[in-house]
Amino acid sequence: MIIESSAPTRIDLAGGTIDIWPLYLFHPRALTLNIAINLYVVTRIHLREDSSITIRFEEKKLEVSVVN
Repeated sequence: MIIESSAPTRIDLAGGTIDIWPLYLFHPRALTLNIAINLYVVTRIHLREDSSITIRFEEKKLEVSVVN
């Protein structure tokens, strides 16, 4: 089975990541200005037969594996 999810990326014009929990809890009334762009990040999960986990970043050709 393959589970796939995608989401648009955003650009922070002002305020940075102050809208992400828990950061906004420490900055009352802080504002952030973001725009969504037509560039999506895609995540795929492939179930394996064993208990190992592999995370692969295909664009950068990076891979990390954990064998349990």
